[in-house]
Amino acid sequence: MKREIRLRVNGVERDVYTDPGETLLFCLRERLGLTGTKKGCGDGECGACIVLLDGDPANSCLTLVGDAEGREITTIEGLARGGTLSPLQEAFVSKAAVQCGFCTPGTLITSTALLSRNPHPSESEIREAIAGNLCRCTGYTKIVEAIQAVACGEECVREEGGLGTSVTRLDAVEKVTGTARFGADISRPGQLWGAVVRSTRPHALLLGVDTSEVLATPGVAAVVTGAELNPDFYYGVTMRDQQVLARDKVRYVGEAVALVAAETPELAEEAASLVRVEYEDLPAVHDLDDALADGAPLIHERLREYEAGPLDVGEGNVCATGFVKRGDVDAALASCDRVFTHTFETQTTHPGYMEPHASLAEADANGKVTIWTTSQKPFGVRSYISHALGWPMTRIRVINMHVGGGFGGKLELALEPFAALLALKSGRPVKIVMSRHDEFQATTTRHASRISITTGVTRDMRIAARRAELDFDTGAYSTDGPTAMNLGMFLVTGPYRIDHIDLVGRAVYTNKTSSGSNRAPGAPQAVFAGESQMDIIAREMGWDPLEFRRANLVGEGDVLGAGQKLESVGLRECLDKVAAEIGYGNGKAPDEGVGLALTWWTSGGWATSAVTNLNDDGTVTLITGAVDIGPGAKYTSIPQLVAEELKLKSQDVIMSACDTDTSPYDHGDGGSRMTYNVGRACQMAALELRNRILQRAARILEVPEDSLELVPGAVRILGNDRPALTLADIAKHGRTQSEGPVQGQASFLADFPSWDPDSCGGLVYPSFLAPTFSAQAARVWVDRDTGRIHVRHVAAAMDVGRAINPRGVEGQLEGGVAMGLGYGLTEEVKMREGTVINPNFLDYKLLTAADMPPVTSIIVEEPTATGPDAARGVGEPPVSLQAAALANAVDDAVGVRLYRLPLVSEAVLEALDAAASPHNQARP
Repeated sequence: MKREIRLRVNGVERDVYTDPGETLLFCLRERLGLTGTKKGCGDGECGACIVLLDGDPANSCLTLVGDAEGREITTIEGLARGGTLSPLQEAFVSKAAVQCGFCTPGTLITSTALLSRNPHPSESEIREAIAGNLCRCTGYTKIVEAIQAVACGEECVREEGGLGTSVTRLDAVEKVTGTARFGADISRPGQLWGAVVRSTRPHALLLGVDTSEVLATPGVAAVVTGAELNPDFYYGVTMRDQQVLARDKVRYVGEAVALVAAETPELAEEAASLVRVEYEDLPAVHDLDDALADGAPLIHERLREYEAGPLDVGEGNVCATGFVKRGDVDAALASCDRVFTHTFETQTTHPGYMEPHASLAEADANGKVTIWTTSQKPFGVRSYISHALGWPMTRIRVINMHVGGGFGGKLELALEPFAALLALKSGRPVKIVMSRHDEFQATTTRHASRISITTGVTRDMRIAARRAELDFDTGAYSTDGPTAMNLGMFLVTGPYRIDHIDLVGRAVYTNKTSSGSNRAPGAPQAVFAGESQMDIIAREMGWDPLEFRRANLVGEGDVLGAGQKLESVGLRECLDKVAAEIGYGNGKAPDEGVGLALTWWTSGGWATSAVTNLNDDGTVTLITGAVDIGPGAKYTSIPQLVAEELKLKSQDVIMSACDTDTSPYDHGDGGSRMTYNVGRACQMAALELRNRILQRAARILEVPEDSLELVPGAVRILGNDRPALTLADIAKHGRTQSEGPVQGQASFLADFPSWDPDSCGGLVYPSFLAPTFSAQAARVWVDRDTGRIHVRHVAAAMDVGRAINPRGVEGQLEGGVAMGLGYGLTEEVKMREGTVINPNFLDYKLLTAADMPPVTSIIVEEPTATGPDAARGVGEPPVSLQAAALANAVDDAVGVRLYRLPLVSEAVLEALDAAASPHNQARP
């Protein structure tokens, strides 16, 4: 029963009228407007909701309001005093301990409590203390460094500088103070709460959806079913094979069947449970073997009718196929001294972003819907909804909030069309926030795969030929399955000179939640297979794995992928540096091993645009439709590039948020494209603004343009030490006297490097833009009694072209390594007949700060001619290598080879037992 409750929050008495059984988290966020405290899981496992209760950390998602009455509650909003950040907040800002920022409030609260009770903790004590605060972005290294800095009394100073120097993120302060607004933080007057009715069957005909009981429930404002939508509209990334709500058939457990809007989130969920769905079960296919079997049940009977763009559409349950072929593989294999064939399997994993999907929609009197959301691809959301619902884009406005991590998992439609449909039908704003359970059951994952590789070598360490078959489980709908397949084919050959290749890929439908574009799609799978086989071959042939790689490395002028000729390759330096850092060849303890892995990757692509405006005070506003999902290019390297062209500081660049009604177009944040693509467009827009500033100044001063130069904050005449006009003067002149505001704009779409179209087919990516090259090494110790792999040190090197913001590059390497270690060691979405059986952070194991080994980040700079100031993309490759490096290190340590991920203790023990038995061998 509701009653008045008095809470003391951040030193202020606050009265709320609510049920004492309500969670403190909901009360803080929805009743008091203190949205800095986040809901990441609702189970007390992620730490995003932590507040202080009488000085001790507590999960507010598990604490009832009634239990907090009379206690001192401190939230992230209460750490700064009088507008001054606490020393710990300042350290997080200056040490770059902030990326997406969603986990930052909870981590700061936990760390504040730690330093209060233990002002000088050791590193291990810090890591243990924050082990309950999950962070998917940072790898924890810089978080620990920030806490250590405060503990030892270091003065933390925010850095400024030009290109090639580390600068403070422009969004850091709002993230450490809890004022950054994420998807679930937005509310509107009179809003309803939405819930989604999801399929409980993996494959079934949808015979009926009965909503009569729901409509009779007090407090329910709207219900929507698929029967109300036009059956002719589909959407998809490359292939349009999906509809917003299931109509005649469901294809996976978790597929949306109906929508409900009600006055409270609890009532919406209760009402959703009252929807009666009648199914007729169909035989389901749960894995690649089931899907590819002769006579397998068809998941998409109308496959050939879908719009499929450049794809080679398959047959049966094969969504799409692709191939790359160069030379004569059969003849080359026949001439080899040894031929090796192995098959590798990888698991389904989840992106594991801390912020759940959240959307709020509101319709105006004309039927135009504004959607506030947390997406990597706001213009994509608008486009997908237009295709899926048949609405013109004039009816759809998308405003993007801060994004609490994405890793590709927020490139697809999620809740946006659901909120829009409910808002239109109810006539009121509707907010939907996805539960962590539904995140695991109903959002895109990393593809499970099976990859078979045949490689022929000669006695002089030369790789002569490689044949590979790659099958990717794309789930119920295509999403980015064809892209992952394409990229996997390019990576399975490794960054090695191989004259003869024959690669075939298939994206295969199954009755599971769709797999999508997860950080470096297709890469960890292909690198695990290809780099594992490199070590197998080396050991079988009696070669050193490092020297075998060195003997086959690509260099400038060599060919990879579908006939792409390489330029500026820093791979050898990457390999040499990680080998030296990890102590390769310097001796090992018993049961200790060292493993290596190499790869290459693209710097993204797709179109973008930008506008720069000169402000009245001489600062600049940069308007871009790009968003930032955590890496920080939008708030560091991009303003650095703009500032460099205009002789400003990056703090003088005002960054805009994305609004599809007012922002210039950008494809979205993904594919390691932000600095390389968005940075280039913003740099071009700044250059045009610079030119217009000089042109305008020349006319005002009545002097030739080539007699002027731009200096910090002003324009001056060459040879004259004193400024002739300040930038503020020029801006004001344009706005008050003549010619109008001073503006620069640019559009950019990179041209793909040339490739051989006769050598390939069905590719989304025909070549890689400004390819990056990476090497990683791991040193492990294997406990023979338990099978546990203890990672003692990781070295990660990457050729980034030029590190515009080095600390940001380090953060990407450290965070990517952490995700790669999780992929290699612990993470797997486990399913039983299509139902996820570990849909939470207790049973789906992300690595914590206490689990992470020391990580050494190594930046290699081999400039590329096409990137902005020679920079390449950075975000994705670091995740790709650790699984392979770990498998190779385990083999080096205890002599067993694992062919399936993750490398769990049980698999290690089984392999050790098999190796010790005279009658059994580890299965290839």
